[in-house]
Amino acid sequence: MVNKSGFQIKAVRLKSLEYGLNDEYDEAKYESKEPPLKLSIEAEIAKNEDESNAFVILRVNVSKKKDKNFPIWARVEYQGLCIWDESIKDRADQMLQVTAPAHLLAYVRPIITQLTALSSIPPIVLPLLDLTKGSIVKKAERARNTD
Repeated sequence: MVNKSGFQIKAVRLKSLEYGLNDEYDEAKYESKEPPLKLSIEAEIAKNEDESNAFVILRVNVSKKKDKNFPIWARVEYQGLCIWDESIKDRADQMLQVTAPAHLLAYVRPIITQLTALSSIPPIVLPLLDLTKGSIVKKAERARNTD
């Protein structure tokens, strides 16, 4: 029998999305190979200890505008409401810093793939990332209204 985790992501939503094609991209330069992926990722955690919950926002940036070495640029923010029970209270911070962003990334990856496919370029599939190495958390603060 499989047990339900004491850590859950109750609600997820696409918070913001910016996307465009890099007109300066030199397709001929990468005709026989994939262009180098320039990816940055960070998470913001707004934790409410009293309620055993937190909003986690994952920000994923793919390349930059006007980068002639990559066909697209994108900025995606995905948000999740995380809750936990007493059974994992001592591990909640680790779950917020690693598990929640990994789950939110699973929502972002197909967005990038779909956007590139809709742009008539070969679909870009973001790689799976090991979020256990180093911290991607850039800002942690007490819970607040995130609308």
